Amino acid sequence: AGRGLLDEDDWTRNYDLMHDLTNSCAEMEYTAGDIASMKPLLNDSLGHSISFDDKIRCYITLISSLSANDKPKDAVKIILEVLERFGVTFPSTVDPATVLDGLQETQKVLEDTPIDSLKSLPEMKDKQKALAMRFLNKLHVSSYMASMHILTALTIFRMVRLSMVYGLCGESPSAFVWYGYFLCSGGASKGCVVHHDIEEGYRYGKAGMALAKRFDPRQSIRASVIFYGSIAFYKEPLQAVIEPLEAAYEASMMAGDLYSAAFCSFLAFQYSLFCGKNLEDLLRKMTRSIESLGEHKQTAILAHQVIDEQCVLNLTGRSDDPTKLKGEYVDIDVLEAKRLWRLVSLACSYQVGISYLYGKYEMALQYAEKKKDTDEKHLHGFREFSRWVRCAYVFYDGLASLALSRTSLDPKLTQRSQDAIDSMKTWAKLAPWNFEHKLELLLAEQAFAAGNYDAAFRSYGNGVNLAEKRGFVNEAAVAAECAFIFFKERGDYGLAEVYRSRAVELYGKWGATAKVTR
Repeated sequence: AGRGLLDEDDWTRNYDLMHDLTNSCAEMEYTAGDIASMKPLLNDSLGHSISFDDKIRCYITLISSLSANDKPKDAVKIILEVLERFGVTFPSTVDPATVLDGLQETQKVLEDTPIDSLKSLPEMKDKQKALAMRFLNKLHVSSYMASMHILTALTIFRMVRLSMVYGLCGESPSAFVWYGYFLCSGGASKGCVVHHDIEEGYRYGKAGMALAKRFDPRQSIRASVIFYGSIAFYKEPLQAVIEPLEAAYEASMMAGDLYSAAFCSFLAFQYSLFCGKNLEDLLRKMTRSIESLGEHKQTAILAHQVIDEQCVLNLTGRSDDPTKLKGEYVDIDVLEAKRLWRLVSLACSYQVGISYLYGKYEMALQYAEKKKDTDEKHLHGFREFSRWVRCAYVFYDGLASLALSRTSLDPKLTQRSQDAIDSMKTWAKLAPWNFEHKLELLLAEQAFAAGNYDAAFRSYGNGVNLAEKRGFVNEAAVAAECAFIFFKERGDYGLAEVYRSRAVELYGKWGATAKVTR
């Protein structure tokens, strides 16, 4: 209404007022999800801006809009152009060696400052460097979404080094949490793998979360998305990360940070699915969330969340073929034809688990290979932001390999299952709550395949009991079903029936009615 009282001549007579009102209107249209109305306002403001500094606010809204609408490469292009004005540039050609050099340079800057002393760093006084940090913060998100993972890593390193040299600003907490994520995940892309250091990565993540309290609450939100989305579960119960993500969602919505809100919502639902929350309750909440994502034009996150929803539909008997992750919005073949490789990778990860749950072990391994091929050929060795998806993928890939190895001597199956067990042993040492029961089930299946029945007997019982005790009703059901198959094939029909009944009860408690009826 205020802008409607002004006319074109006010860009000359009342420049500051016109500039502020135009940008405020553009920001409101973005928040409301009306991108069509936002664009002419931004163009108007950019066209009339007197200085580069006056364009910064426009660029921030434009970049947020591009990222939310799944155009991250366009966002990256604009960000790099803006950063160049601040004297921040990146090599025109990069390779894994560039990342390792950047990591070593960053480690050298950090080596004399204990992690616990980061909180004592002074605040950043250089306004140009602070603005550069703001755009670097957007660059690492957009470059990650665009699968430009080497650029993502270099951006994280640059933010950490700037924070160490010039002091802390609002974006510094996220930089240290992202650095922690890099250490936990072990690299940026194929050919650029560093030694996993989950303990140190977790400590940098916690330090970043502590730093966030010094700045605007929105910085705490963004740090929370990274920390609880991809680091915390390595050391904390998975169920414990859901509430902070839900709180960050509410705070993001209050702050008008729609992208962070969408990301928090997606991760909270994903973890709720994997830790065995009731599927019927989850589906009702997911449906409302998906409607909200559509209303706010958060198409990038929406495309990911419908894959979670389809998984729930398959498990609750609301799909034509429960063994295939296929529905109105999800079809791996269609995603592949559209070259939406990140979505192909995510859907294949879920399909591995779905195939295993319905006894399609060969199909599970076929989709595991498709995911691996997609990641290497099209995503440059992509590492999922939500590393829990990777953990679940390893778990079900290992179980499918072990199931097939009972009737096959293929050494590749033996190696695949051993790789899964080795990974689970590492994770179980760090977070026994989340991984110990998974390890017990893998060991039980390995012992079954090897004919070591006493060891299998013990590990099946441990797997079921630990999973149920720690709230993973879904994986308790899987373990009980595996124990049923074991005892049935051994001819112990009494114990087989005990575990069959328990599996049915647990699948029912989870809400996986399609499994119960099969």
